[in-house]
Amino acid sequence: MILDRSQRPLVSPTRLCIAALAWLLWPGGWASLRAQERPDILFILTDDQTYTAVHSLGGQEIETPNIDRLVARGTTFTHCFNMGSWSAAVCLPSRAMINSGRNLFEIVEPHDARRAARLEGVTPLWAEHFKNNGYATFGTGKWHNGVEAFTKSFTYGRKILFGGMHDPGRGGHFEPELREHAFAKLGDIRGFSTDIFADAALGFLKSACEDETPFFCYLAFTAPHDPRHVPEKWSGAYDQEKLTVPANFLPEHPFDQGHHEIRDEVLLPFPRTREQIRHELALYYAMISHLDARVGDIVQQLEKAGRLDRTLIVFASDHGLAIGRHGLLGKQNQYDHSVRAPLIFAGPGVPAGERHDDLVYLHQIYATTCELAGLPVPDSVQAGSLVPIMKGEAKGHESIFGAYIDFQRMVRTEKYKLIRYEKISRRQLFDMQADPLEMNDLSKDEKYTDVLEKMEAKLLHWQRELKDPLLEQ
Repeated sequence: MILDRSQRPLVSPTRLCIAALAWLLWPGGWASLRAQERPDILFILTDDQTYTAVHSLGGQEIETPNIDRLVARGTTFTHCFNMGSWSAAVCLPSRAMINSGRNLFEIVEPHDARRAARLEGVTPLWAEHFKNNGYATFGTGKWHNGVEAFTKSFTYGRKILFGGMHDPGRGGHFEPELREHAFAKLGDIRGFSTDIFADAALGFLKSACEDETPFFCYLAFTAPHDPRHVPEKWSGAYDQEKLTVPANFLPEHPFDQGHHEIRDEVLLPFPRTREQIRHELALYYAMISHLDARVGDIVQQLEKAGRLDRTLIVFASDHGLAIGRHGLLGKQNQYDHSVRAPLIFAGPGVPAGERHDDLVYLHQIYATTCELAGLPVPDSVQAGSLVPIMKGEAKGHESIFGAYIDFQRMVRTEKYKLIRYEKISRRQLFDMQADPLEMNDLSKDEKYTDVLEKMEAKLLHWQRELKDPLLEQ
């Protein structure tokens, strides 16, 4: 397990002492490292992009040539998970975990009815830590974690969406010297959000690349989150009649998973039809392909400026999405299509063309970028770096935990997954190797009684370790 940095046995004490001594004695150590030798950081975050919605990662019907190039240039973690959510807006806690490196129940007051992210008391946040170490930090796009957390994280910001969706009253610009007057309504800006945010990032990068100061650019797209609209050029990119309906499609989920009629689930009527799902997939894929083209523009700008080779690019999404699988549309569930997201690292210090199927978490990104940039990992960060996995020196988690409010709890190993529905005393057990689409529930099969007991024990262990508030109820 590498989640808790205080417990991970990644290297022997002897080896660690030798490495530390060599680092201190070497003339090029961090203390004497020139600013222009530090890697730039470009973080690209999408919204609701499931782990297979990249062509080279299993999405045979979607075209993502620029993201595919990042896969070829870097290292991909194919089994990357969002730890969960205490809110129907799953993206909010996911982003809070990414920006703090802290576990799900450490970024929320369990008995707070508002379920607000508790980032104000967490220091330093991810971009804030890089800012404190000489980086020019810039943020654009969907933040969703409060103005105070943004302003202490970033040196500059443009076209910021502080709300969760397209909220015209909560966006704007940020400059420290104009803090009291910097926030303008995002609704005053016309155009598609993908272009708005990509153009803002390009504007920053053009300026930043003229300076040797290392930069940290946080670009958070709202695509492919609904409502799904694309520029006219992309509107016919996919013929819905030719798209394949997912093999685990159902007209409706067989039981109420806890939020059966939440907003995401009533975007289409029950029962869902194959035609409706094809239509949604055509728009979903078009939004991602449009986004992919803008990723290409950004990478091209870095290459043109001569900064690509010194830029660490991290591409991820905050979680996945169902879109018809298991009869669901949203992400308020514990199936892999909704809790797994793409995670790609490309750039200095990252092996090219490698893929790891270790079980890892999204909020391990913070510590990973610190290690790749030569920065210390703050004590507040709980999730460990993925660099040892890249180097072949460590494995991922033996099991991972997932939660959704107090409705669902999940534990998954490479072999099995247990989902527990707390309000209705129901369980599901899946063999993830034989049944990766989670179509055959084994929980009532007597042959799996021992497996169920072992998975229940793993789940309880995680709940105790993470201080799950559900145990107090």
